Amino acid sequence: MSYVLNGGPRKVAAETAERIHQAVAQLGYSPNAAARALNLGVIETMGLIIHDITNPYYNSIAATVQRAAEQHGVSLITASTLEDRSKTLSHLEAMEARQLRGVIVTTHMFPEAVRAATRMRTRIVQLDSLDPIPGVPRFDMDFEAGSWLALDHLTGLGHRRIAFVGGQSPVDVRIGPWRESHRRRGVDPGPLRVVPYTREGGYEGMRDILADEVPTSVFAGSDLIAMGVLRALREAGLRVPEDVSVVGYDDIPESEFAAPPLTTVRVPIEKMARDAVEAVLDPTAISDSDHISAPALIVRASTAAPRRTP
Repeated sequence: MSYVLNGGPRKVAAETAERIHQAVAQLGYSPNAAARALNLGVIETMGLIIHDITNPYYNSIAATVQRAAEQHGVSLITASTLEDRSKTLSHLEAMEARQLRGVIVTTHMFPEAVRAATRMRTRIVQLDSLDPIPGVPRFDMDFEAGSWLALDHLTGLGHRRIAFVGGQSPVDVRIGPWRESHRRRGVDPGPLRVVPYTREGGYEGMRDILADEVPTSVFAGSDLIAMGVLRALREAGLRVPEDVSVVGYDDIPESEFAAPPLTTVRVPIEKMARDAVEAVLDPTAISDSDHISAPALIVRASTAAPRRTP
């Protein structure tokens, strides 16, 4: 059977081949690509589905996963949904058909994709994903705790009304702590703008805020958004941090080289990604549950005490 299905070099009688294909159809047989690769001496392969391959944050995830996989002698196939969660299921199904060693998923998922994932035979591990799959190990960070690090840093410097430029709640879990921080201090919240997680989104969101007021500080939902915020402030003739303090989130490599270097919340993405690879390749090493990492505040030159009444 395997000789016929794998296209052996010698011709097989048409009648014999037809009987084999009929049996395959009746049994619902699917060739084991992994076994075939082993017989042929081909390297094992695992998959990675990421949210947006154009985003430096996800670039870091992909690079770390690839390095970790290669250290185990495993190659990597990567697919991106390009921020379209409706593509997650089709990518999962394609990787399931390849019978990979396992798949790491870093995207958001619609309910039907979550349900389908629970029925798949391929081992799935989630990394920085807000839509948990029951019974699947998930590696994430405490984003609310990270938000409080950023907010407490700004309020500790003396800022009262803090602007927020970020994604939509509940996807952006930073909005809750931002609102709660103002409530606890008995202060009206600063301006809020919901934008895409892009430089352009941060730029347009900050320009929109500046059309109404100049806040003393801004909490950006990601470093990429913060890059756009910094540009909008610079074009408006405002200095960072002398006029406006800015805090980002993620600690992507670009943040250290921003002008000025960006204060941000570090996501331990390299450790999370390495652990996710281990969970794929050795299911007995890590439990099928949530593994939450702690964030860290990285103070650079984009924050300072306000020089005017907040």
